[in-house]
Amino acid sequence: ALGTRWAVWVGGIALALGGLFLIRYTIEAGIFGPGVRLTMAGILGLALIAGAEFIRRTGFRVPVQGAAGAYIPSILTAAGAFILFGTVYAAHGIYGFIGPATAFALLGVIGVATIGASLVHGLALAGIGLVGAMVTPALVASQAPNPWALFVYLAIVLAASAATARIRDWKALMAAAFAGTGIWTILYMVDAPDVNLAAVLFMSLATLAVLALVWLAPFLTAGRDEAARGFDWPSIVPGFFIALSAIGLSVDPAFASAGDALHGAVLLAALVAVALYRPRALPLVFAAGIATVLI
Repeated sequence: ALGTRWAVWVGGIALALGGLFLIRYTIEAGIFGPGVRLTMAGILGLALIAGAEFIRRTGFRVPVQGAAGAYIPSILTAAGAFILFGTVYAAHGIYGFIGPATAFALLGVIGVATIGASLVHGLALAGIGLVGAMVTPALVASQAPNPWALFVYLAIVLAASAATARIRDWKALMAAAFAGTGIWTILYMVDAPDVNLAAVLFMSLATLAVLALVWLAPFLTAGRDEAARGFDWPSIVPGFFIALSAIGLSVDPAFASAGDALHGAVLLAALVAVALYRPRALPLVFAAGIATVLI
């Protein structure tokens, strides 16, 4: 049975790669036009997702011993989502059929939808959706990057991930989502020629709001007695990145000379406020304290 499950997973990976190689092969062989190539790949991705939903709803069993343990609907959905990510990226990055805004929106929708589908298909699919959503800003090039578009998008992805993770109690997914948004915030502060501090503050405060109001929300943890005890270790992740942002705003001459140390103080105060509001977020107090000492 174990061997059969591995075979099914390998088959799902083969399907995902096959959809992408379909585009590459038709390019090299000159078969069909670009529009037809992308349409074929998109149809394949949607067909895999539709097939997965059909199997899940009807309880159809593949007549192979041990295949039921591999949960085929999850594998097919993951393969379909992977193909759709590749198709949209090719439509933008290779052929230029769609602009940055459209590609950004489509990739974001696919990522968030994949995260949502993980409620019925499992944590692995949530991971695929989160990775796809987090790499989307790097895949879509723009001549005039908009930090507000980036951070509003990341806030939506973070909120969707938090709700999904809380419902299913997936701490690893929540920590990964916090890490993704934190890394993007730090990268923006380091690389942007003219940092929009309001956008940085928005992302940091949105992260804390998601932590306090979604991930640690009592109405989503009702009936789980263990949720009320101890501290929440995923809270360490946003505490680290927000404290790092506060240190940068207070110590880096490029920010400190502009009076942005006050913004850093706001972030540290917000860390303490959330910890007081949600005692399980105790790591935020330690993060704020360490950052204050370093500053």
